[in-house]
Amino acid sequence: MDWLLFSRKLLHDFASPILGMRLQLWSFSQEDPDNVHKEFVENMETELNRLEQLLERSRSIMRLQKPLEPKPLTKGNCQEILDELTQEFPDLSLQVNVEHFLPTNLPVDFFKIIFTNLTENAVDAGATFVVWTKVGETIIFQDNGPGFNEKALKEGLVPFWSSRANHLGLGLTEASRILDLFGGQLELVSDAKNRVKLIWPYSES
Repeated sequence: MDWLLFSRKLLHDFASPILGMRLQLWSFSQEDPDNVHKEFVENMETELNRLEQLLERSRSIMRLQKPLEPKPLTKGNCQEILDELTQEFPDLSLQVNVEHFLPTNLPVDFFKIIFTNLTENAVDAGATFVVWTKVGETIIFQDNGPGFNEKALKEGLVPFWSSRANHLGLGLTEASRILDLFGGQLELVSDAKNRVKLIWPYSES
């Protein structure tokens, strides 16, 4: 993986809209003196701050002008991410075997983005349990939420599209893009089991 190229792609994808989005959000808040949409504004500010942190990290990579040595995903740090989510969502049942994700060239930071984004999406949709299973080279993410409607199946991976008004709409987009860059793939599936299929970027060792 060319980390400098990856950084430039992130900057290209996300840098341009942020300033405009902040201005629009400020304008929107000025037109809402009674704070009817306060939760929406606060959620958008949180997401924009998270994006700016990601961009700053990307700028740091570009300033280095040399390949980085990202921290590899291991059974130990994979379990740490799982433990963090268990603490964050104590009412959510998370069923996963961390060994199903190994071995892979996907660094731990990017794995955390995928794992966290999918889990948070499920919780926001009302899910109370999440199951990750392995079928061949595919990881199946399944929850007991309401599932994807026809619109979500079509637009769910489009940047800034969300079925919920108070969300930025980048969670699935980030996960999908990361997998694409590492040779994997993310697919939304509409069936009674409410699944997300991830063609996982396994490595030989």
